[in-house]
Amino acid sequence: PLSNRNIVINGAMEVDQRNGGSAVTSSPGGTLNFAADRNHFYNYGTGELTATLQRVADAPSGSGLYNSNKVTITTPESTGGTPGSDDRFSMQHRIEGRDANRLALGTSGAKAFVVSFYVKASIAGDYGLAITNDTGGRSYCMLYPATTSWSRVVLKVPGDTSGTYQAGTEYAFALKFGLYNGSNRVGADQGT
Repeated sequence: PLSNRNIVINGAMEVDQRNGGSAVTSSPGGTLNFAADRNHFYNYGTGELTATLQRVADAPSGSGLYNSNKVTITTPESTGGTPGSDDRFSMQHRIEGRDANRLALGTSGAKAFVVSFYVKASIAGDYGLAITNDTGGRSYCMLYPATTSWSRVVLKVPGDTSGTYQAGTEYAFALKFGLYNGSNRVGADQGT
């Protein structure tokens, strides 16, 4: 009965211990910030992109959800919105090894899994999701569409039979949602 349970912790954005719903500023230069707990935002590079991050009471109607992370760009790039080649801004969620163990990643019995979420963007388009494993150098990248109204995205990820994945309290893999990436930061290299 528990075989298909969610392994993302605080995916409903219910817990915000660090900020209590208050906005946080994310500035360029390698800063790490949190909105709702477990949701890291990375703003790397030498650009000017500054954003506010906040857990807000906004969610798709009928979803059973009540909160979401809201990212508002407060200072865009002065170069017409084009990031520097190594600049990147992403939201990441790390899955601990003990939560990912049932996927048997890195073995011949690795299981496919599904990543599903709701998204709404002020600029409609295709956005990137990279699933990365820093300890084993593995990655799987895909694009998903985002519109200006809430929509549900469901992506199937094949089970990775190669690489090494942490089994304990270290993170086994990360979901990296690329929000703003320079030309050198595509695919798996969207975040850190």
